[in-house]
Amino acid sequence: MAKKLRRFKWSSLPQVSRLQARVLNTLLTHFPQTPFEKGFKQKLRNALEPVLHVDVDVWFDGIKVIEPGSLPRLLADPCCCSILGLSPKTDKALIEVDLPSAQLAIDKLLGGTSEGSDAHRPLSEIEEGVFSFVLLKALAIVQENFGGERQIGLKLEGLHGNLESLKARFDVDVRLVCLSFKLFVDNRVGVLRLYLPAGLIESDFPATWPEDGPAKERLLFSYGDRKELVRLLKAPLSIEVGRLDLAMGDLEGLDAGDIVLVETTDARIGKSDADTADDDNASVLSGQVTCRIGDGAHGTILGTLNVGAEGRYEVAIETIVPAGTPRAMGILFPSDGNNGEEAMVQDSKRLSAGGVVDERAHAAALREASRRHVQRGAPPSLGVAKVGPEPDVQAQHSDDYEEDDGAPNASAAGLLDDVTVAMVVELGRVMVSAADVMGLRAGQVIELSRAPGEPVDLVVDGKRIGKGELVEIDGELGVRILSLAR
Repeated sequence: MAKKLRRFKWSSLPQVSRLQARVLNTLLTHFPQTPFEKGFKQKLRNALEPVLHVDVDVWFDGIKVIEPGSLPRLLADPCCCSILGLSPKTDKALIEVDLPSAQLAIDKLLGGTSEGSDAHRPLSEIEEGVFSFVLLKALAIVQENFGGERQIGLKLEGLHGNLESLKARFDVDVRLVCLSFKLFVDNRVGVLRLYLPAGLIESDFPATWPEDGPAKERLLFSYGDRKELVRLLKAPLSIEVGRLDLAMGDLEGLDAGDIVLVETTDARIGKSDADTADDDNASVLSGQVTCRIGDGAHGTILGTLNVGAEGRYEVAIETIVPAGTPRAMGILFPSDGNNGEEAMVQDSKRLSAGGVVDERAHAAALREASRRHVQRGAPPSLGVAKVGPEPDVQAQHSDDYEEDDGAPNASAAGLLDDVTVAMVVELGRVMVSAADVMGLRAGQVIELSRAPGEPVDLVVDGKRIGKGELVEIDGELGVRILSLAR
């Protein structure tokens, strides 16, 4: 007899909510790899080592979300915990240092031999005062580096040696984010933990690119460290001469030989100075062009067009223009709206669905179906309401438009003429790596394979649909259609 099979279930995986993931990813955006500014640790050593007379160092270890009510189970008793005010916020943070490290620091400051460390012995009242002095020296450096960046004033509100005393002054029933550090005092390796309210991170740390300042510098520095991991990733960089808006009917009506005016462009066409007497030479395009990486959603690159020594076009980068506020940084930051979960599920279904809808072909099919419907003389039908279960719309959908009831009517299809699409005139595309993108600077030159007089690409919705020839129309830039994909 065959053995009955049971569905396998994971039993030992830790549970992480979307809220936890969003909080952690947001914090890591502002403190990637390490929360320390350049020179911060040296400033910390300069402040503490003359006082303690030993080497001091601190290394970032990790981040963890602490669920409400879980903190008392994680803290030792007795403990060495300091409550930190975050003026003008009403939120409070908590600093935990393991007792042996605190006792060692106190002993060194007082000139002792550091032989009396005991994790089960709480600090005396005098020792708490001495250690508070050490903390204040360190907090002064933190305030200088991070307090000004976040516009928060740090205030030491007391040191607590047991859980009962701590719970009377600190709310342990809130979600906290723990930043864990390895603390080096002399030859001993201890632990330092900073507990921040998760609500403070959600409200004060946006899930987008940080504004100009130390946080942005940290993020860019971490990208530089990781460029070897992504340097082989490629993306298209398109050089855009200009663009024009066309109604769907006008786009479908274009044919080889037609000439259209490029409405949005800063480029011009003419002869080079050396070739003004020879009308047979190819016209040369000059002026400013726009370069886009991928879809260009996060910014564009403005450059000046020139002809290089090899007789091919080059673009000298002038500036990089960000496109307003960057979007949330990918799937690491799921929507925090009420329907965020549903939106992500729908996006997942859409992305995993078979096939890709060609919107231009879709619109053309609608118009053709309407034309056939009108030729048959059939009246437009809106369908008849039926009583019964709701049909499976997704299962009934098809991109094949048969001559049956429900085909679009001519009046409705005519509304497509109110829909405009942007046709982009591209001088060329080059593939760039992620390392290339991170190294872009003003003054760099992008070399193209296209020479003056060669056809340009006509692009709609990121797809090449034809070729064109640049022409001059009463002093303005135009393009003659050479070929179109049907």
